[in-house]
Amino acid sequence: MKRLFALLALTIGLNSFAQAGLVEGLAAIKAKDYAEGFKQLSPIAEQGDLEAQHNLGRLYAYGLGTPKDGTKALYWYTKAANQGYAPAQYGLGVIYSSGDGVPMDDVQAVSWWRKAADQGNANAQHALAIMYAGGHGVPKDYAQAVAWYRKAIESGSVLSVFNLGLIYANGAPGIAKNLPMAYVIFSLGSPSDASSQGYKGIVAARLEPEQLKQANALVSAWKPGTPLPQM
Repeated sequence: MKRLFALLALTIGLNSFAQAGLVEGLAAIKAKDYAEGFKQLSPIAEQGDLEAQHNLGRLYAYGLGTPKDGTKALYWYTKAANQGYAPAQYGLGVIYSSGDGVPMDDVQAVSWWRKAADQGNANAQHALAIMYAGGHGVPKDYAQAVAWYRKAIESGSVLSVFNLGLIYANGAPGIAKNLPMAYVIFSLGSPSDASSQGYKGIVAARLEPEQLKQANALVSAWKPGTPLPQM
């Protein structure tokens, strides 16, 4: 019994140590002390922590706190991605899309981005929309692009606002031109997003007063994390 308690105490101690190292490592990365982040996260990633593995992959992928190494980035992203960790699945898609450490493979990129997108990862949803809009790794399909851009915005992606607004403003194969909806989408852009703000003004000048009133009401009522309105 004493041996059992001793083993439990050791396990709890190791878990506490690992948790402390994870917190310190993530704090160091946030403070842009990447070398310290790499130092703290490396042993925790070896112990199997998914967040540590993902961040170690990111450090290797961008050469932060350690020499850039696409092969090692691939290794650590894959360790976490295979266990369903969405941020690592997104990172793995980036590697396959860029061909950094592996042969460029848009089909693989789409496959990993879809896994992350299905879990609500906004970056992956945005990336998947781009692939459908361009026909990279999947047949070109603007309806799918619009669907994923909308999901990305609902998940918090500011990058998707301009792209989706342009599709509604100009129309696309299978997507009718919809200026009121374009106005709604451009209105969701950040005040610092000059492109979206500029197009918002252009579209507003082409709307009837009643259309503008309805669109502004929809913008005011919408809350992040909820489905985007339709017009």
